[in-house]
Amino acid sequence: MMDQGGTATRFGRVILAAGQAARMGQPKALLPFGEQSVIELVFAAGAAVTEVSVVVVSPALADVMEAFLPAGERGVELVVNEDPASEQIGSLKLGLERLAALPGGAVEWFFIHPVDYPLAGEADYRALAEAAVSAQGEGTDLLQPVYGERHGHPILCRSALAASFLELEEGKTARDVVRSAKVQYVPSANPGVVEDLDTPEDYSRLLAALESGDQA
Repeated sequence: MMDQGGTATRFGRVILAAGQAARMGQPKALLPFGEQSVIELVFAAGAAVTEVSVVVVSPALADVMEAFLPAGERGVELVVNEDPASEQIGSLKLGLERLAALPGGAVEWFFIHPVDYPLAGEADYRALAEAAVSAQGEGTDLLQPVYGERHGHPILCRSALAASFLELEEGKTARDVVRSAKVQYVPSANPGVVEDLDTPEDYSRLLAALESGDQA
């Protein structure tokens, strides 16, 4: 994507899929959604916008996930969080460290997309990316979709914000970084940016939304 000066802006992504899914009772990433799995939907949503993606998974999913997202073939790198109980921030730190270390991993902006939000779509990625390009010189640190009055996912962060996540002390969460950042909210017409996949009841409801076409 080009900025106003004609320079290409590079976007990366960290997909968080290492959660223990205690309330769901099975890995969310592998749940079927229509003709695809959750992880395939999440990956496809940003594939046209991002140049490189790091997918953080639990040890139990490491081998299985390679069948869904072949490493090295589509700009995807799998990272295993050996301690899924370390909470989401542990997975995010692992993902950001790997993103920075990848060949060609130097990006101006990076998305953070938990698999809990499978109905966020390509239009949401594009809207955030376009807003980021427009905001290059305005000091914006982070962009977040908004549906109604609810803040959603994925979020898009300026590359410099990675250090703030990586330096978080024990007991702090990603929300602490978001609260201190200069945030630009980007309106979305897609309720999927705020629809959280957490329980079997959520799964049934989101499947119905997918089948009815009530998402971007």
